[in-house]
Amino acid sequence: MAREESYATGRRAPRVPTFGKIGAWLGDVRKKEDFRQVTDFVRDYVIRTCPVGPGDVVLAMPVEQRRLHSIYTAAKETGAHPKRLRKLLDRAGLLQPAHESLSDNHVLFDAEAAREVLGMATNHLSLPGLAARLGLSVIQARSLVSAGVIVPFTPSGNGIGTPAFSMEAVDRLMARLLADAVPLDEAMKVGRVVEPVVWAFKRAQCSLAEVVALVLERKLGWVAARVGGNDLSALFVDVTEVREHVRGRELTGLTFLDAQFVLRRSYPVVKALVEQGMLRTHMSVHPETRAPIRVIDRDDIEKFKAEYVSLFDLARERGNHHLKIKAELEAAGIQPALRQEVFSAAFYRKSALPR
Repeated sequence: MAREESYATGRRAPRVPTFGKIGAWLGDVRKKEDFRQVTDFVRDYVIRTCPVGPGDVVLAMPVEQRRLHSIYTAAKETGAHPKRLRKLLDRAGLLQPAHESLSDNHVLFDAEAAREVLGMATNHLSLPGLAARLGLSVIQARSLVSAGVIVPFTPSGNGIGTPAFSMEAVDRLMARLLADAVPLDEAMKVGRVVEPVVWAFKRAQCSLAEVVALVLERKLGWVAARVGGNDLSALFVDVTEVREHVRGRELTGLTFLDAQFVLRRSYPVVKALVEQGMLRTHMSVHPETRAPIRVIDRDDIEKFKAEYVSLFDLARERGNHHLKIKAELEAAGIQPALRQEVFSAAFYRKSALPR
């Protein structure tokens, strides 16, 4: 009876049930000790089964605490749009399965269980709002979200729409980041490569999320903050220290430039040796840039040096002009194993050379 009266057909907003003449009678007799248990039972039943709360009056007595909310009353209380609020509550598992067929004032849920969701719906930030709060561009803020540094309480997708972020959670994050930072002083910059976090990650050739994680995990020995600042643009780190932490494993081979120094040959020679299969390559990750890079197998370089010698290196070893050495080898019937026309340099097998 209370439900039916509270949700009269066609009404958008629920009303507090009055029970008509019975309710008027109960209101009159509620002060009598003999009827106290009856009126208290009915009043408690209404509070437990209808979306009434502070500001409502049941049987001539004000309601002190809300037990149930409807989408309508929650939207009115928080200022959130009913449609979005319904999606948030559904995602949190607080609505009955058949809620989609019911109007906003007929969808009930536990007010206490939904307190956190309603709080976030009241105090939330959009992605641009998050970026502004953190002193970042939208792209930078999105990168922190993608890395899991900041978790939205309404992820995009699944009908929720654009992500929203708890303002309280974002404030807690900034408090953690700034907690152990020392006040920034110009004297502190001596001997350090000091940059704000929003720029330091570029100079350290890593991601913004990595630098933020280093600060959160207290892995940096020096973190400073500009006095009065409350966002990431006011947080400073030593780029050199960041680089030490984010540097990856050393390359598993030699770069083409390194190979040129080891073989003492030009890039076209090294390139030809690779293309002709004399030197094998594989992909490795650069320790500083973290970009994939093609490197030459170290073992192949050593094997090549042990088996072959260039005409110029041979001339240097013997202290003669390379043309004289070439003429002597030709006279002895020794030809280059790797020809100049193909490899941009002539190489001889060491085993074929006279002692």
